[in-house]
Amino acid sequence: MVSVRVGGYFLLYGEDAKQAATDLGLKTVVQDIPGLGETTVTGTNLGWPHLAKQLQLHGHNVTIGEPQDGRYQAVKNLEVADFIPLGMKLEQDGRTFTVDQVDYAAGRVSLRDDTFTVGTGFPIFRSEPVAVVREWVEHQQEKDLAVAARTEEMLAGAAAAYGQSQLDTAKGLISDFCEREYGSEVEFTDLRHIGLACTTTEDEKHILQVDADLVDYAVCYLIDGVQIHQDKYETLSDLIDQELSVLDFDSLIRTGMDAMPEEPLDQEKAVPHSRYSVIEASDTDSYVPDGGRFAILDEETQDYYYDEDSWAKVFPDAESAAQFIKELEKADAEKQQPT
Repeated sequence: MVSVRVGGYFLLYGEDAKQAATDLGLKTVVQDIPGLGETTVTGTNLGWPHLAKQLQLHGHNVTIGEPQDGRYQAVKNLEVADFIPLGMKLEQDGRTFTVDQVDYAAGRVSLRDDTFTVGTGFPIFRSEPVAVVREWVEHQQEKDLAVAARTEEMLAGAAAAYGQSQLDTAKGLISDFCEREYGSEVEFTDLRHIGLACTTTEDEKHILQVDADLVDYAVCYLIDGVQIHQDKYETLSDLIDQELSVLDFDSLIRTGMDAMPEEPLDQEKAVPHSRYSVIEASDTDSYVPDGGRFAILDEETQDYYYDEDSWAKVFPDAESAAQFIKELEKADAEKQQPT
């Protein structure tokens, strides 16, 4: 059946109007409609959700039309097969039922009692009114959505815990390497630039620096601040497996030296020093709100970057923090442009 909105009413025409009036007890009128002639019309001002539900209780597919640009466009197509889906599991009064058959003409639904079947080994069926079972369907859908939402939250929590575990593993491997190679501790103040190795070239005219980037999952090689090579990975896990778990000073330096360009380096391509860096948020700082694992350090103020409410801006992952830094750097660059 097709119902269209006309002013504050949703109307049906012709045979649809006659059938709807019979099923729902609505009054009809006959109107002379251009292009259709004298046509039976019925409808309601209770809104399309009410009308559609009442029509589907009687086994009708429903299409709702809205006026758009002088024409009617279908905005809702509601299949009666989805109204009380065959095979759907319904939990009611401590028992589980499966929708077996729906007889809209008789207004009844046949349900198989699965709880009884499990206990006895043979099925038993019960019959309920269509309207009652539709309420059960709506309640079951609400429960299923709530379960899905809780599952999504659990998965998000597990992913966050896994991400933290991977980050801790990466930091541990870097710390072990630096302790073993240099006898020093590592400061993870900027997760995008963590020094792994540094030396001069054979002619002592240039400085080779190797950094680990735990935000973009890469090992970066720079000569005099100009990046000449990068080994980038899809995930932090890949970076750990391929690079951080096998860190070796000689191998890092050899890779950097092999990547040295023959042409003189263009210093204009040197990686600029960023005012902002990604850091791990403190659990004890009263200015850090709950729910964020990473924050941004503003080196100009030597403090957190704060939002408009004077809370430290925090992020669920390092990638989000790094993306926000790019937006800050873009905004700072635009401010420096001559007006």
